Amino acid sequence: MHQPSPYKVGNLKNGFTLIPKWTYVDNTGADGRDLQAIERTNLAWVRTAAAFLTIGFSAAKFIKSKHTANQDILTAIGVSVMFMGLIFFNYSFIRTMVTIRTIRTGYTSVDYTVPFIIVGFGVMVSVLCIVLLFL
Repeated sequence: MHQPSPYKVGNLKNGFTLIPKWTYVDNTGADGRDLQAIERTNLAWVRTAAAFLTIGFSAAKFIKSKHTANQDILTAIGVSVMFMGLIFFNYSFIRTMVTIRTIRTGYTSVDYTVPFIIVGFGVMVSVLCIVLLFL
């Protein structure tokens, strides 16, 4: 028979409430490893998003060009890369929540769409950078 965990949301055994409130779950099967893997994956998405924001900001703000048309293209590339970083932040949160929910119910979820969107965006930015090299 499944026994409930002695740990409640946000409480330790001595009643001390943690801030933020942690959720303790039973470690049945591979749930513990799966949830830790989800957390590592989320942190990788957050690092990628932060890198995209930094690169986009640098391209838009600090890289100067001799021609104004090139500067406008640089700004557009920087803003679009920053926008992609914001999309990564949002996607990492949504994907983490969906995956945790499905793992806790005993299933798994697979996303086949977003990798194609990310690759398409990368190709678009790469083409813009190549065009910028020859202007």
